[in-house]
Amino acid sequence: MLRAMILGLLFLFSTLPVRAEGMADQTYTASLLELNRIKPGQNPELILGKIQLNARIVDKNQRTIGKVADIIVAPDGKFQTILTRIDVSGFREEVAFDVASYVTEPTPDTFTVSLDKDQLKQNMTKLMAATASAAGSSGPLTVGTLQNGTIYKNDGSVIANVKDVLIDNRNMRIASLLVTLTSGNNRGAEIAIPYEAAAAKLNGNKVDLTVTDAQADVIASMATRR
Repeated sequence: MLRAMILGLLFLFSTLPVRAEGMADQTYTASLLELNRIKPGQNPELILGKIQLNARIVDKNQRTIGKVADIIVAPDGKFQTILTRIDVSGFREEVAFDVASYVTEPTPDTFTVSLDKDQLKQNMTKLMAATASAAGSSGPLTVGTLQNGTIYKNDGSVIANVKDVLIDNRNMRIASLLVTLTSGNNRGAEIAIPYEAAAAKLNGNKVDLTVTDAQADVIASMATRR
């Protein structure tokens, strides 16, 4: 029965009008169906950003050394740097851990770094310097800035606000965005949309994301009230 329902929905949304740019085709519709098969936030394979940003940082001996402040991501959503508030052995500093160099064994509650407390103190100057470098002159794309994001159509009209991000913790990347519609008959409804399908541009302390007109039509049609 479930399979028949999904096939029926795929047929229904495949009949929606698709403009010439046509990126919101059956594949995009199928992606939305899969992302929202389980209520966003209850999918055990994806973690809400607000939960991930409360994670602890532990050393390689599993001793707590601090908490996550934010996570810098690449344009494709992959984690690059964990920004951390360290509180250990007299050091209370904000430091940056490069994911490729230091971070191992992520869980929803913790990030483990490949240093013990002594090694952490020895590398503190380097890690603090990395914090300034990671931020850059114009600010980085982060989980925090994406949580303040706005979804636009190509003509610049706003269709939704980002409520949170959904994270694939095992692969340390943003998988999708949980958004709330701000216009149309379905205003206030929520839906998870693929992150990689929206063009992201940093705008101060938030992110502007653009979807095609056809994608916006499908999002508006499929969003539901929670």
